[in-house]
Amino acid sequence: MPPFNYPSVREGGADPREMARVVNRLNSGKINCTTNITLTSGTVSTVLSYPIITSESFIDFQPLTANAEVEWASGSMFCGSQTNESATITHANAGSGDRSFRVLIIG
Repeated sequence: MPPFNYPSVREGGADPREMARVVNRLNSGKINCTTNITLTSGTVSTVLSYPIITSESFIDFQPLTANAEVEWASGSMFCGSQTNESATITHANAGSGDRSFRVLIIG
């Protein structure tokens, strides 16, 4: 699930104050589109499950650890397949268990 629970507009609409709060958060970049993942060690893929993923989503990664930076810099990490609510990340088979990333999902 999203790490933050920003307010959204209720079905059927919202009063002007609620709408302004939602729009102001969007304008300041507070959109529920990030999560974190740690790559599975000893395998060549890791499944990312997240409710906003679609087959058309753009997914990008920000390394959070030194081993994650090494993985990212190697150029071998990519999204092999995407479906609704899930993406398979293909990566190197490494023994390090701390390859952690912040994930950006748009669209």
